[in-house]
Formats: sequence, structure tokens, C-alpha cells
Amino acid sequence: MPALVNLYVLPAAGAPAGVAALARALLEGGFVTLPAVACAPLRERPAVPGLRTPQGAALLDPARRREAATPAGLEAELARAAGEPVLLAFPGLGSGLAGAAMAHDCVVGLFAFPGGRRLTVAGESGDGVLADETVGAWLHLQGEGAPGRAAFQASAAGQAVLAAWPGARIFQVDWS
Repeated sequence: MPALVNLYVLPAAGAPAGVAALARALLEGGFVTLPAVACAPLRERPAVPGLRTPQGAALLDPARRREAATPAGLEAELARAAGEPVLLAFPGLGSGLAGAAMAHDCVVGLFAFPGGRRLTVAGESGDGVLADETVGAWLHLQGEGAPGRAAFQASAAGQAVLAAWPGARIFQVDWS
């Protein structure tokens, strides 16, 4: 059974988030494509608190999400992300990944929390905490087609991310 890969990329500790620079680098490099879905990154239902996943953002009722179908639409969402929490979810990872032309079962989420948000990244069983800190943004690649850490670091997409976020930390959690 294939694993669902969750790859988290966090800016270096203490570094500014640079969400706009990262989004532009991913789009200009052809590593993500539009349209993107923009929405509130936190679930509204008290019975199911927590973060939305990149895959879950696309499943929201259209009345609760915004579509960024053009570069100008993406820029508007990036301007919004400077002042309020936003999740930008891209439908897939494009070219530039070592060994794969298109990771069609991989959704890319860019989370922005201007005031910071506590993020805990842990292994499948909930133990083995990999990261537990307050961050202003992170990139989340999720799906059976998402690259593993080594493949991502070796890819052109990974190099673009590390250029936009020098010193970024990469964590991989696989769910079977």
C-alpha cells in the first residue's frame, strides 16, 4: 500500500517567513500551477479543530474559498497573507522534481500566519516530535505523489525553495 507523504518545509528559526517570495519562486519555476485555492487555514467547526490540510482546502464549499486563477489573483492573496492567516493550496507539483515529470497526486499548501502559529510535526503514531515551535509560515507537500525529503532536496523545486528560504528545515512524515 502506498504511503501518504507529508513533507513540511519550515523557514530557518528566527528568519522572516517570506511567503510571497516563496510563492513567486514556485510559480515562476513551474513547480506549481494555477488556479490555487485560498481559504482560512483553520477549521471553523469546534468539533474538528485544527488546521486544514492542503488537500482539504480544495474540498471546501466554494462559498468559503477563493480562487486565485491568475498571477494577479495570486498577488492579491499574497497581499492578504501579509495581514491575516491564509492557506494557499495548489493542485499539484509540476516539473522540476528529480525522476518525475509530474507528481499528479501531490497537493502543495503554503500556510501564512502573520502573527505566528504553533506547529507540531510528529510521526504517524504521534510520538517522535520532529518540530514543535511557533512559525509564521510553512510549505506542506501532501499526497501519494509527494516527494520524499531526499528527492525534494535534490530537485529543482527544492533548490528554489531553499533559495527563497535559506536554511529552511525539511521534515517528512509518512502515513500508511
